[in-house]
Amino acid sequence: MPAIRCSGPAGTTPGHALEWSHLLVQLWALGGRVHGWMLDAAKRLFPEDGRYRLGQAGRRLLYTLTWDDRPDQPDRYWWPCAEGIGAAAMLGAVDSDPAFESWYRRIWGFVDNHVIDRRFGGWIPELDSNLAQVNRVFVGKPDLYHALQACIIPLLPRTGVSPRA
Repeated sequence: MPAIRCSGPAGTTPGHALEWSHLLVQLWALGGRVHGWMLDAAKRLFPEDGRYRLGQAGRRLLYTLTWDDRPDQPDRYWWPCAEGIGAAAMLGAVDSDPAFESWYRRIWGFVDNHVIDRRFGGWIPELDSNLAQVNRVFVGKPDLYHALQACIIPLLPRTGVSPRA
């Protein structure tokens, strides 16, 4: 049988860690806040040490890192920003650590300054290392899912789940 080849990045994808962070908070809240490990894991998946590179004037929320946390892919995508917004909002709703609010504002600031497409609407899906729009991976507007969640998740009640739950 031939070897299976993966076309994805070799290393870590911080956007997925951020997505799992907010999903774990939602699952923890919906499950009656019984399993504390979920909230602990959600916090550990969040970039408390800045390794996701949003720093440096807000220019570097990277798509992929090598296994030793070096930048692997220099382009910036919209969806890790959206997942970071959701994770910061969810964690900030259930934890008083001011770092979550700070991250929330930093990521939204980057999105507001560089990702929102004021000419054609929606969010620009891909920026190069100089923050110019490129179409190397995505052409057009690939999905609204991530951007929509970034706008809706912060509107959830401070309990971290919808009022119906």
